[in-house]
Amino acid sequence: MPWIRDWWPSSDVILEMCALRTNRDGHEYKSFILVDSGWDAATVIAAHWFFDNDRKPHFAAARVPTILANLLLTLLDRGAVGSFAEALGEDGYEDAKVDFYRDLSPSRDASAAPVTAPYEPPSFLPKNAKLSNSKLIIVALRQLSESTVLALKAAIVGGDGADGKPQQPELEIINWQGKPIRRPELAELYRWMDHNTTRDERQEYAFFVDNVLGTANSCPQILAATRKVHGQNIVVDDQLSLLPVATNKTLKLWRAAVGYDSTVVTTEVDQETEMECGNIWRREVAVDGAKSIDFEEIECCPVFFLRPFAPQEELQIRANLSKKSAAEEGEDWGKEYLYAGYPWPDGTGQRAIQDLRDLFEKCDPRSPAFDDSYSTLRMTSYPRNFLAVDDRALVADEPRVIVASNLGFHHPTNKLGWEYGLANAENAYLNWVNLDVGNMNLDEMMNDTQRLWLSDLTAFAKEDWVER
Repeated sequence: MPWIRDWWPSSDVILEMCALRTNRDGHEYKSFILVDSGWDAATVIAAHWFFDNDRKPHFAAARVPTILANLLLTLLDRGAVGSFAEALGEDGYEDAKVDFYRDLSPSRDASAAPVTAPYEPPSFLPKNAKLSNSKLIIVALRQLSESTVLALKAAIVGGDGADGKPQQPELEIINWQGKPIRRPELAELYRWMDHNTTRDERQEYAFFVDNVLGTANSCPQILAATRKVHGQNIVVDDQLSLLPVATNKTLKLWRAAVGYDSTVVTTEVDQETEMECGNIWRREVAVDGAKSIDFEEIECCPVFFLRPFAPQEELQIRANLSKKSAAEEGEDWGKEYLYAGYPWPDGTGQRAIQDLRDLFEKCDPRSPAFDDSYSTLRMTSYPRNFLAVDDRALVADEPRVIVASNLGFHHPTNKLGWEYGLANAENAYLNWVNLDVGNMNLDEMMNDTQRLWLSDLTAFAKEDWVER
């Protein structure tokens, strides 16, 4: 496998490339031959994963004559020798030893996010604000008028889920004060509330009045938030799945959600109830802004804004992306987006997709372009497929967005860049799904696609190379 980048791989990159892998038969790949400039002197680096008594792996390596590398690693794989020191002798191994761990730099560690202060909830929130399965608690994420709060309570209590019972659960709406929060801060707020909640009180959803969808007083939008991954019976710590809920269906969904455990969903809200109570075509995921983002772990469609949009413009963009395409009519799978917004730290300016690539690299500790002072955003992986939005998403007759897909190249260093083109907004999600599951390539969906290489692949960019 050739190293194709313009920069020498650091030790942490080598450890990632040579990570332990298991094939379909359960066989672990533990041995690697690494070829560097020592090739000119007829030497290579032989490397092998060893395990201690607790099965903790350790990557050991030694520079050896090229002609001996395969034989040495075969003996280690078969257990004929137990270590490099046994094969080469103690002194020989000390002379030939290559220690990849010693050269690791903490600042290049992909898990190292900027040090942030512990989450401090707004002072107006009760110190014990939490989830509850005995009281419906709703936190308004923007300040509501007193009349709106009263009308909202009446609509919720009088809606489906009341079941005609004289004894209704207590309903509390905690009104927001000050500046509304962003989606990443919502994930932190939820985590804080969940931390305040005992095991017996937990339920599947927490409820909020949204500050993005709807308007403050004329049409407030309820959001149901859960750490459960949509469509899977697993719970994650640093993501929230957000479901817009009809006001008159809020109580019904809350009743269905009671019985939730922090690690196992004990009382699941079935899909039929979610479809009845919420808009499954406008699902979102919010990620914790205090943690590094691993897009390999986010199983929804990322959307990046290439300029700051006004609130009404953002609502229109969301509406355009949430429309059903002709192929989706009659289906019940819904849509789910991660709206990453306008991610540049300066908060202003019209950007292009090339600027988005530069942002990814500056926020990636393993990239040679990494700049730890540029932004607090950290990425441990890039999105393979995503949407980028500019003014074309607001064209009334035919709103369009950029669809980008990872350039196909089967290689440990497969972060090469993206191929991208324009798609109708209503078709963009289905395009993303087909790309994500490998049903189609981007050039099968649209004409006039272009390629965007990572900035350190100058030779590839010059030749405009792609694997076919």
